[in-house]
Amino acid sequence: METNQNPLYGRKVIFINPVFSTRTVIIPRLVEEEFEVYTIAEYQDAKNVLREFPDALCFINIDDKLSHEQWFNFITSCKEELPSIIFGVLSSHMSKTDNHMFINNDTVAAGFIMREESLENTTQIIIKILDKFGAKGRRRYVRASCADASNASVLIKHNNKEYKLLLIDISVAGAACILPNQHADFFQVNNDKHAVAVYLGNKSFECAATVYASMPNQNYCKLVLLFSHELSLTAKKIIHDYITALLQHNVNSIINAHQKDTTDYMTKAHNKKNQ
Repeated sequence: METNQNPLYGRKVIFINPVFSTRTVIIPRLVEEEFEVYTIAEYQDAKNVLREFPDALCFINIDDKLSHEQWFNFITSCKEELPSIIFGVLSSHMSKTDNHMFINNDTVAAGFIMREESLENTTQIIIKILDKFGAKGRRRYVRASCADASNASVLIKHNNKEYKLLLIDISVAGAACILPNQHADFFQVNNDKHAVAVYLGNKSFECAATVYASMPNQNYCKLVLLFSHELSLTAKKIIHDYITALLQHNVNSIINAHQKDTTDYMTKAHNKKNQ
């Protein structure tokens, strides 16, 4: 397995046809570790998404929906069209013949992973692969844009007054929000910790935050807040869940905007597509 890093922006991590334990245990652990994770339930939608993210790192559960040979043909077809996609496969059962087919092939550069009874062990194997391929890039946290979301805001208390500000983006490290220019002078950079309440969808949490930057423009002041290092695990989970849902919504929009792949992967003539 060669190292193929993308040190600047990192890689989107996509699971195709994930099983229940992957969705409910492994993926949430990867999200906690600040990997940018997506799921695609149907392989017929995968190519449309991968075309939008041509340097993604993609793991495929190959135990159902297609035979192992068909999955191999599917991966080969994707690599012919999108050679920069990095594939790995997951299975809980595999014959020696099929195992040899996947392990000894350059199209599966991220390797063959047997799902173990210990999901933590499987998760750690995946994390090592993600690190090897530079999935995080240079960023430390996954950040999502909230600019088009009306259900993301912060309530800041200052001098016995409360200011409700819509969010521009958020991560577990902090958030950027819209502050009316007439209130810009109220919040000085690095001077004070403010008590804030963060509202994301139907969930909320309270924490302390410091103003990291204040950037006025003609329309509003962009106020950047850094959350306290004592941010609770509950607060982090609320942020991670909200970010994951926002990012997954973008992938779902791509899926809904395109026709499904109708290629017959039973044959090796997969380059003659009917999509």
